[in-house]
Amino acid sequence: MSPDRQLGAATGHRSKLHRILDRLLWWIDPEDHPQGVVYGIVVVGSVVAAESAHVSGPWQDIGAAVIVLVIYWLAHSYAEILGTRFATSSSLTMKEMRGIVRHEGAILRGAALPIVAMMIAALLGAGTLRVDEVGIAVDVAALMAFAILGGLRAQLAPLALVGQSAVALVFGLMIALLRSLLA
Repeated sequence: MSPDRQLGAATGHRSKLHRILDRLLWWIDPEDHPQGVVYGIVVVGSVVAAESAHVSGPWQDIGAAVIVLVIYWLAHSYAEILGTRFATSSSLTMKEMRGIVRHEGAILRGAALPIVAMMIAALLGAGTLRVDEVGIAVDVAALMAFAILGGLRAQLAPLALVGQSAVALVFGLMIALLRSLLA
């Protein structure tokens, strides 16, 4: 293979890798509506913690978490649509409403990683309690990662970064505490 073809192949491979990394970073570090991602992470952790008090089966817990998240996403979207109507005193087009619903979809993105981790654990044969533990652990890790990533993006000083991470850890501990209280 000629050096030009090798470079082209390497560039094509690198570009494919960059596309994959960009997609992953978009999922983890969205520039559009990152607060929705945080809502999704916190809500799924809370739902899984509460659901883990009922030993009904791993797939039932996953299903309950997904249903609550969809309801939460739709409620958030509906509230945003109505709030916009009240604020502007005008009706919205279908395109504008779809845009709001899509924008609020960040809530589902935030919840996706813990849900997928739970599904993988269930597929690997983990029992209900273990699946719930995986979901909560991944949820807390996602909160921490999001806090750290956001702090690094904002170029926070080390102490401020630790403080922001500590707030995320407190949310994680509250989710774990909820599970303990309901167990």
